[in-house]
This record gives sequence, structure tokens and C-alpha cells, in this order.
Amino acid sequence: HKILSNGKKYYSLWLESNGDVDLIRYSESADGSIWSNPVSVPIGNYSIKSADIAVDSNGIVMICYETFFNDHSDIIVISKNENGWSSQFNISNEQGSSSECKICSDEFNNFHLVWSDNRSGINEIYYAFFNAKSRLWNDGNDVPFRVTSSYSGAYRPCVFSRSGYVYIAWTDVGSNGLTQIRSGYYNFISKIWQSSFNSGSDVLVSGPSYGRADYSDIVCDKDGSL
Repeated sequence: HKILSNGKKYYSLWLESNGDVDLIRYSESADGSIWSNPVSVPIGNYSIKSADIAVDSNGIVMICYETFFNDHSDIIVISKNENGWSSQFNISNEQGSSSECKICSDEFNNFHLVWSDNRSGINEIYYAFFNAKSRLWNDGNDVPFRVTSSYSGAYRPCVFSRSGYVYIAWTDVGSNGLTQIRSGYYNFISKIWQSSFNSGSDVLVSGPSYGRADYSDIVCDKDGSL
């Protein structure tokens, strides 16, 4: 379940089980006290493992979710504006098994999506960018950005964007099976990365040694501190 605001309205998203089919339910509120009747996001008949929501300053809603099949899972995105819901778009492009998606918007009304998938052989973190001006994911390129180059896998990413930067953190698994929190960032204006797959090094968050760190999240205050 998630509730967020774009400064004008409140938005809520949650999952419901309906027998063999899972539902993604959605509601809006002007002030957080009275909510609209919940509606089902038009996703079809799928098993849903996770979902997330982001909203831009114009009220454009972007939802990502993980669909689970017999042999793999995909990350799908769908949006909503004043005219209704868009068609579904498979952002992970049916490459490997994709999971654990998170999405955010920025002050320029772009959307930033991260997830983990094993298209390279082990789970790594991938990133996709929705351009508010072109209205395209990855500027029309079907190939997402790979963020990590891990030893034993990278899982459970989170994402936050501000002032032209995208900050991503995740759980990194070491050779001994222990974990640590790592992060990277991307300047989407200058198109410069700082991460293990792109520049050779991540930013260590939870300390230099592997332990049992897990389930990270990122926020940013008004002064820009993470």
C-alpha cells in the first residue's frame, strides 16, 4: 500500500487478491480525508507480485507493477491522465525475470523507474527514464540502462530524483552471501553515471564490510541532503 501527494491531491495504490487474479486498486483525495471510490487499474488477468506509483505536478499518474508468469516475470507500466488510462507497456522487454520495481517523478515531470532482473545471468539493477517532453521511455530505445555490476546479485532497489540527478540504492550480495547497501547516481541532463557498471564504482552506504543490511529507501530534504 502507498499514499503520496503531488502538492495538489493525494493518491493511493494497493493490491487485492481476487482468487486466481490479482487487482491493483487506485483512489484519489483532495485533502486526504475523503477518498474517491476505489477503481481497478486496467491491467488484465495477471498475478501481481508488487506495484508502485508516482505522480507528476500536472496530475499524471504512472504505475509500475510486476507480473508473474509460469517461467518469468516482467515489469509493466501504465499511466493515467484526464482522458483515462493508457495501454500497458512492457518496460523490461521480456528479458529474464524482472522484479521489485520502484518509480518516482521529479520537478521536471519526468519519471524514473528501477527494478532488478537476471537477464545478464544474475540479478542486477536496471533503470528506465520517461521524458516528459518527448513522452517516451528511454527516448524510444527499448534497451534500459544497466546500473550495477555485482558479485552475487543486486536486489530491492529504490529511487529518488531531484535537480537533474537520479539517486538509486539497492541491496548488494557479496561472495559470502552477506549484504550491504550500495548506491549510484545519474545526471540525466549531462548523461553521466556513477555506478559499478558504468563508471566502475558504487557509493557505499552501509559501510565497507558486508553484513545483513537490506531494504533501503531514499528521501531528500529541501536543502538537497540525502
